[in-house]
Parts: sequence; structure tokens; C-alpha cells
Amino acid sequence: MEKMNFVKTVKITCAVYKDISAKIIEALAEAGVSCYTVQSGRTVVLRERKRFLGLSHETVLEDDPSDVFRIYVRPESEEGLLTLLSQKAGLTTPGRGSLFSEEIGLLKQSDCFLNSPVRPKLKEKIPFASDLTGICCIVQRGQANPIIQNLLETGAVPTVTFGEGMGVRDKLGLLRIAIPTEKEVVSTVVSRYDAEQMMNILIDVGRLDQPGKGFIYLIPVRKGLINTKSQRGQRRTGASVEQMVAAIDDLKGSSEWRKMEIVSKSAGRRKFLKDLVGFNLVTNDGRAIDIVKAAMNAGASGATISRFSQTVPAETGVSTAREISDLIVGKQQIPGLTKVVEAAGLFSKQSAGLIETGPVPLACTYLGGK
Repeated sequence: MEKMNFVKTVKITCAVYKDISAKIIEALAEAGVSCYTVQSGRTVVLRERKRFLGLSHETVLEDDPSDVFRIYVRPESEEGLLTLLSQKAGLTTPGRGSLFSEEIGLLKQSDCFLNSPVRPKLKEKIPFASDLTGICCIVQRGQANPIIQNLLETGAVPTVTFGEGMGVRDKLGLLRIAIPTEKEVVSTVVSRYDAEQMMNILIDVGRLDQPGKGFIYLIPVRKGLINTKSQRGQRRTGASVEQMVAAIDDLKGSSEWRKMEIVSKSAGRRKFLKDLVGFNLVTNDGRAIDIVKAAMNAGASGATISRFSQTVPAETGVSTAREISDLIVGKQQIPGLTKVVEAAGLFSKQSAGLIETGPVPLACTYLGGK
């Protein structure tokens, strides 16, 4: 990977309710961040609702429009920008959003998208958690609710975005007729002590190891603040459950004390894909399909293409309408695929592309007889 000239980079992801987005944009401007992306989605919580005459209650899913911001920075800028975003948006208060960072590789040709924000004067030191892991689950559109419900019941608040799948349907013969290309991408961040267990539960719930049902994988997280307000309803105590949990986490120094006790019955028999790499390609809108096809012809198994907007300096000539193609591949495929997508025009003026890579330690999907 170093021979391919990948630059060590930190990607900061901030998922907030839409009415808080202006605060994030204000913070980015204050830090001198000139390049960032925004993807629309929805954040889902559980709502306690009274039933007939208020004699009983039921819990339903309730979602709100949200924005997912992503920013590339140099490692030395990570702490300052995380702190500024948290302070400006009030993310230490549960129920406003989540914020986390990952270590990635950004191909040298892509470093025009790498920011060098100023170091702001920080009002306070934020106690970011460092024992976190990201979970990303890709399912057919309309099939995400069981996944979402299980995440919420364990205290994780998911953000859902939308994409289009490529590649997998073509390998399933006649079965592909029943599999739509539209996808829902369910993302959340959980305690690393629960990540594999939670992953197994979601595989059971979504039958993700069955043909055409979906794909799930884990992402290492460096540090962050996660939204723990998974339920809405009348408060019955002086402090909310989320506030009490956060206080105990702070006292104990980690979230290990609340490790889940639920166990998946299928976990021991399940086949997993290990030590893979996320190979993400960003292009101008309309250019992703041809480049992904070239990657699949060279051995990539498939991709999920999502659309978003990107704020960039006007002099770069980069379109504000962009696409990201998320591929999960083997480490040994990176050099060959990089050459293939470059030859397909990823770095041309029409595509204005970039390549981002990051570790995927564990993944699961239908493996057939493998």
C-alpha cells in the first residue's frame, strides 16, 4: 500500500439532525475547512406512544431527516476539529448526533481533497471514547427495519442512507430478478466490546448470510462521541438514561461494563470474510458506473454507489454533485485495481476522482459453497 503512495489520513464523519447542520457548516468555516461532503439520510429512534385512553403504550420507529458530513484531514488536525465540531453542535448532549474518526489511506493523486484546518482555540477538552467500532449493513431498500429495530433496542442509534447496488445480482442467476438494485445503508457506531456480537445478531435478524439478502462489515474507529439517545418519550427520572450511562462510562473509563449478554446461536458456525480493505472511489456524478464496471472486470465482486454533494474551492473545477462507490476487496487486489480504475479515467477532468482505502477486519455475506 505504501508503494502505491497512499497518504495516511484521518476521515471525520459527523451525522446530525438536519436542523443542526448549520452549526456544523459554521464550525467547518471557522476551522478553515474548504472541502467536505454532505450526504442526506435519516436517523431513526424508538418513540413511546400512548395507546387507547393512555392505559398502555407501544413503541414505534420514528425517523428524522439527517445529514452526514465527511472531512479528510491530516492526523495532527484530528483532535482540534473533532473538539470544535462537538462544541459547536453540542454533541456531548445525547440526541443531537454522532461524531467519529477513522484512519484511512488517500491516494496521493487525491490529496487536493485533504484539508489543513487551523487549530481553533478550544474551550474545553472533550472526553472522546476510543473503544468504538463502526458497523455498516447494506440491505435491499425496504428491508432495513428489523436491523434498525435491533440496533435501537441495544442502545445504538443508526443513520440510514440510500444507494444502488452493482455486481452481486449478476452472480445469482435467475434469483437476481427478485433482487432490486436500490439499497439502504444502515450505519452506526457501537462499543468495540459489543461489535462482533452485535454483528452476529444483525446477520441473524436480516438473514444476511443468505443469497441476495445483504452485506455487513466492521470498521475500526479511532475516537468519537456516539449518540446514545435511542428512545423518545416522557422522562420518568431527574436524569435521562442516556445521561446516566454517559456518567458511568466516564467514571469507569470505558463502556466495557455494559457489554451485551445476548448471544447469537449461529455465531460459532458462521463463515466470515477477514482482513479485507474498503476501496472507495469518489467521482463526479454520472461517472461511477463505468469505473466500477472496470473494477469488477478486474476482479472486484461488487459495489454500492451513493450520491452526495461536495463543497470544494471553485478553482478546483470539481462538480458539487458527486458519487461514492464503496467496494470491499482483498488487500492483494489494491495495486491492480488502482491501475485499472486510473486507466478507466478516475483521475480525468471529467471524473475528478479520488481513492480512499481503509481496513475492514470482519465482513459477512452469502458465500455459497465457499
